[in-house]
Amino acid sequence: MEANYLSICLRDLIESDVEALTTHEYEHRAFFQPFTPLRQEKFYTISEQLNEFRPVSKAATKPKRMQKEFFTVNRIS
Repeated sequence: MEANYLSICLRDLIESDVEALTTHEYEHRAFFQPFTPLRQEKFYTISEQLNEFRPVSKAATKPKRMQKEFFTVNRIS
C-alpha cells in the first residue's frame, strides 16, 4: 500500500497575495456567507481588499486583516 501525504505551508499574507485572495473570496462567497457577515459588492474588489490589508497608518506594523494566512498544499507520494 502506497501512502500519500500532504505538505502544507502556512505564512502571513503579503500584499502580492491580495489578488488571489480576492478572487478566492469572490468565487466562494456563497460557501462563506453562512459564516461571515453580509458583504457589499465592493468587498470583492482588489482595491477594497488592499485597503483592508495595508496598515492603517505609517506607525502600524500589521495589516488590519492579519487573521488570514496564505497556504499552499503539495501532494507528496
